[in-house]
Amino acid sequence: MNKEIKKKIIISVVAILLGLAILVSAVIFKNVFTEDKKDYIAGFSSGLIVVGMVIFIRTIFALSGADKGKELANKLHDERLIAINNEASEITFRITIFIAAIANIVLFILGMEKEVRVVSVFIGLSTLIYLVSYFVLSRKR
Repeated sequence: MNKEIKKKIIISVVAILLGLAILVSAVIFKNVFTEDKKDYIAGFSSGLIVVGMVIFIRTIFALSGADKGKELANKLHDERLIAINNEASEITFRITIFIAAIANIVLFILGMEKEVRVVSVFIGLSTLIYLVSYFVLSRKR
């Protein structure tokens, strides 16, 4: 089995287990969290579980036949697909930051100071992570 395929399976299993662990801990410690926090936790853990299951099932189906496994391995190294994935990631990041900035302005106008801080921290951390990863990747290449 190809290293990339093993990596995809491991990532999917980790996402599923992490989602289940978060969901179980939220149920066990239900008295600790408020209703709002329970909703956030349930949504986040459900998202992790679903994404992990989709990646896992897709990879298992790809491995069901010898040709499909080779096809998946080739797709993982296809430069055109890698470029499309990178461009989609960049566009998604920019749109997310733009929407967060608009939401931040609206929240500021509405006088919701706590929410403004949360969104501002999200924008700042996202941009910082982007810059750090950009410099790290540019040094590697």
